[in-house]
Amino acid sequence: MSKLERIKLIGDVIALPLVAVAAIVGVTGYLTDLREQKRQYTFAVVERYNESALSEARVRLFEVLIETQGRYPSANLGARDLGTVIAQRLTTDPVLATQMLPPLVRIADYFNAARDCMTAQLCAPELLEELLGPDALSFACVFEPSVKLLSARANVAGLMDGANALSKGRCHGN
Repeated sequence: MSKLERIKLIGDVIALPLVAVAAIVGVTGYLTDLREQKRQYTFAVVERYNESALSEARVRLFEVLIETQGRYPSANLGARDLGTVIAQRLTTDPVLATQMLPPLVRIADYFNAARDCMTAQLCAPELLEELLGPDALSFACVFEPSVKLLSARANVAGLMDGANALSKGRCHGN
């Protein structure tokens, strides 16, 4: 083996680990960038939850909760009981049903979009569930009967899928 061949062999032996290290560094950098991008998308989705239209929708639903609870002052209605009573009110009060339809659909649609961000792997699922899970759980536990009622009237399926996914279906388990 000539001196030139030995130098080439030594160069090849040294280059192979360097290429492997460079590949590992490149993949690590890519994954770090991807995680950061998912975090940014997640915060953008969460930020949208505080925009005026969604905030107004939440306020309107909260007013209905207070009004409904006020109709039964001696009873401390839990989430499921409130949900049942509100859904019953929607069947007998078309004005209330008309008033509640936009905020219910707006919030349900928002949670579906947040779920879609997770499904498309654009958002960080754990972070999104941590930030939105409690609100999704409250919404699902109280308003699922109302959303299902209005969904059936409109022949629209899946409006509660996002809230149930973000709350990991915990309301159903209670």
